[in-house]
Amino acid sequence: MSPIELLSWRIDTNGLRLLVEAFVEDVEELPRHDGDCQSDYVNARCEASILLGEISDWPETMEERLAFLEQHAEWTPIDKGSW
Repeated sequence: MSPIELLSWRIDTNGLRLLVEAFVEDVEELPRHDGDCQSDYVNARCEASILLGEISDWPETMEERLAFLEQHAEWTPIDKGSW
């Protein structure tokens, strides 16, 4: 699951927790109820929460931020479906 577009982010400075929303590719959909057990993969709006060591751990540029999220985020889908 790779982030395609960063939608929003904020840092909770009390706990040094980064909260992000992004469009992510290759999010696994749940198997359909028609007996087909094969999963589909879609683009979806997702959220993640990442604990930072320091505020400066969050990169400055969008390219670096997407790379950081690819390495550290465990995504939870918010809204599935192509965009």
